[in-house]
Amino acid sequence: MPSRHETYGLVAAEALACGTPVFAHDVGGLRTIVNDGVDGRLLPDLDPVHWAEALARVQHGAPLAWRSAAAQTGAHRGWDATARTLLALYARLEQPRAA
Repeated sequence: MPSRHETYGLVAAEALACGTPVFAHDVGGLRTIVNDGVDGRLLPDLDPVHWAEALARVQHGAPLAWRSAAAQTGAHRGWDATARTLLALYARLEQPRAA
């Protein structure tokens, strides 16, 4: 994802959910989705030479560990996980404030 800006990075989240490691520009929401060197790579710039070099390092396939980690990362961002997070947040907000 050689994006100049990403607020969330839905395409990256969907790829990870499918067990596909993601190569992304280190911007916006992509920083919070892709774990550099764990389930993909975050690249610091948009230089095509740097992207080609990074991709060439894994030209015969991303490390198996990346694929497994990508699937785990994606699973933590599904609808069920999002709903649980929101319910926990709402429960905290419902608690009375200490005076």
